Order: sequence, then C-alpha cells, then structure tokens
Amino acid sequence: MSKHQLKGLTVSNSVTTDDLTDKRLILDATRSVDQSFVIDHMMKLFPGITHTVAEAVVKQFGEAIIDLVCNGYTVNTDTCRYAPSFKGIIHNNAWDPTRNSIHISITQGKSLREAIKDTTVQILGEKGDAMYIAATNDAATRAEDYTATSGSMLTVIGNELKVVDGSITLTDSKGTVTNIPENLWATNMPKKLTFLIPEGLNDGDYTLTVTTMYSGGGKPATNPHVATQVLTIGKGGDDPLQ
Repeated sequence: MSKHQLKGLTVSNSVTTDDLTDKRLILDATRSVDQSFVIDHMMKLFPGITHTVAEAVVKQFGEAIIDLVCNGYTVNTDTCRYAPSFKGIIHNNAWDPTRNSIHISITQGKSLREAIKDTTVQILGEKGDAMYIAATNDAATRAEDYTATSGSMLTVIGNELKVVDGSITLTDSKGTVTNIPENLWATNMPKKLTFLIPEGLNDGDYTLTVTTMYSGGGKPATNPHVATQVLTIGKGGDDPLQ
C-alpha cells in the first residue's frame, strides 16, 4: 500500500476541443504551509524531538544551504537539488543589477522522487462547469506549476475566468493586496487570462484571486464569482530531475 496519496478533480482541457474525453487533473484542496507548520509536522512524525531543537536544526540547515549555494556550490540533498545560475546579457564585461540577476533552480532530490513513485492518485470526479483555476504558465520559465516571475507575463487557464466588473489581485502572507490593473492584462477570456506580474514583488507565496461578474449564460452574474489559487513568486519553476 502506498504511503502517500494525492486527490484530484478532472476539468475540461481547453487546449484540445475535438476530444471531449480529454481532461486535465487539478489538485483537490491545495494549500500552502510555512516553515513553522513543517516543524510542527516534523515533531508529530518524530515525537522525541523538542520544538526548540527542531526549529534550530531546520533554520541552521537552511542557512548552510543558502551559504553554499550563494558561494557557487550546487547542493544535493535528499529532497531537493539547488543550483545557481545567471540570467541576462552582460554588457562591457560588467554586472548590471537592472539587467542581470542570479537564479537558483530547485528540483527534486532522490528521496522526493522515490516518494513520488510511492504516491497514489485518487480521482474524485469532475469539478464541473463552475469557475475555477486549473493551471498556470509562466512566460519567463515556461513552468506550469503555479509559479510566477516578478515582471513577467503569467497565463492562467481555467473556466469562467473572464473578468467583467471585477479584479485580479495578489495577496501576500502578511495580507498586503496588490491589484493587477487592467492595463496589465493581455488576454481576458473565459478559459484564459494573461497578465503581467508587477515588478518588485518579494519572493514568496501569494493568493491569486480572480473576481468577476461574468456568467457563461450571457447575462451578468447576480453575485460576484471568485476563484483563488496559491501562487509562488520567485522560486521553483524548473523541470524535475530525470
């Protein structure tokens, strides 16, 4: 019996229209947790560890990885591989922070790949025709894993997403709301939204919220329709190791 299980809901695949049986699978009950949650979960798995010790070990382990990666090492741990690289064109043999940036790719480590192989997937059924977000595509990394890049275009795939008398917002972990104004929207369609992620947003998890009065029936909705999805800005987005 598998140790882990993910649950999913099927939704229509907007990419192909000739095969009605062609579906996408989206994760059910997606949520984002922080380091404190991970430490609490670690103590449940290993009850002999005190919270103070667990917190110190996790923090120091993370700081050690940061120090190594930021000094040019590619770090392989059981769960993740961290590899530094550069982005942007170099002019006159000089580093220009306005053009150039340091990118850290984070991909699956050996134990995580093995755990994925030992994970079953339960399909709960169809999500239906209600408003939902099924996938994203980051123009900078081409990642489709709900990651985004500050200052780059993001495409959101789903259903009933067309924004009519509504808004697109990003809310960080502290509750600060960033509105995506209409002049940053490139595509506003029922099954696809494309817009620019504002520059200057800090790395981290954000709640993407799409609010609209759009109704597929052609008449305005009586009440606002809302779809949300946790979006990670500034990390991830690389292909897993083979």
